[in-house]
Amino acid sequence: MATDAIYDRWLRDAQGWAPESDWDPKEYYEWFLRLRDARGRLKETYVQVDQELIEQTKKICEEHDPREKGKTAPMDFENTAKLLVRYMVAYNFYHRSGFEDLDEKMVISATQKHLGKIGMGMKDVDVAYMLQKAADKTYFVLFLQVPFGEAVKARFTEFVKVGESFVPVALDWRFKVNTYDAVAAAIVTEIVSEKKDGALPKATEIPAILKRIHKRSPSSFQEWAVEATTKMLATDERVGQFVGFRSDPGLPNLGDNLQRQMQCLKLVLESGKVDDLLNTAVNLEEEHLSWEKTIGPAVTAIRRLGGRSAGQSAEQLADYARNHDRKR
Repeated sequence: MATDAIYDRWLRDAQGWAPESDWDPKEYYEWFLRLRDARGRLKETYVQVDQELIEQTKKICEEHDPREKGKTAPMDFENTAKLLVRYMVAYNFYHRSGFEDLDEKMVISATQKHLGKIGMGMKDVDVAYMLQKAADKTYFVLFLQVPFGEAVKARFTEFVKVGESFVPVALDWRFKVNTYDAVAAAIVTEIVSEKKDGALPKATEIPAILKRIHKRSPSSFQEWAVEATTKMLATDERVGQFVGFRSDPGLPNLGDNLQRQMQCLKLVLESGKVDDLLNTAVNLEEEHLSWEKTIGPAVTAIRRLGGRSAGQSAEQLADYARNHDRKR
């Protein structure tokens, strides 16, 4: 009876299985560890690759300084460069997410987390757009093929055009209102909360919104600022531009900084250098983050070895190999 209890401990719910005679648990476990290590290095490699791309883009931006000679106005070339690089990174993260077996629902979150790590801001909707372009390239080659360069350049060109349209209202906010960033955030939040059927409220509805904010925070949003902001947002178009300007986490808060960054990026676009940067991005990705340079060899070996295992899952094989290694 005691013997039966001992056997029952080890055999209850056990699956009858023995590896094929040529299945080598030691070799399998070694490749399993290599795969784990390769995945463990991915995030560090992402940062290294993207930082190199930022540096290359920054140099191009510096070559297209929009400021007049002798002018001392500040110019943040690194954050200007990031406004282009973020579109490349978001597109590439579709491919990168495959290395980590991320569920599709987690890819935007993972992309945003990485962007934050390298000091970039990007709206979820823009991340999703670039991921979809990458997915189209992967799955619908015959019908919707949108290569990396084409997708990034088209979206970035559109961004620069829209960003330029933000400049007048951003300058008005900077020099005619210039209140706290918290107030700007409150205005945008309040305006967006008043959306109807996806449309922002009309300019005629803005005064009531601003008065509510003033009532809540009279010291930080005084009456003169309410009047100035009302004039600033006098048209439906300007309402949309202000919300767009303040909703993009990659844009600077100050209108004059935005103006210089947009001028610089427009010069970079017109120079044709964006194509060079796109080629650089492709080369960096292939050199450091291709299938062959990351998890490919380990995955291929594990699949090959798993083929000798009488159809068991990779997880079961890994457990078997791990236990085998521990008991040797």
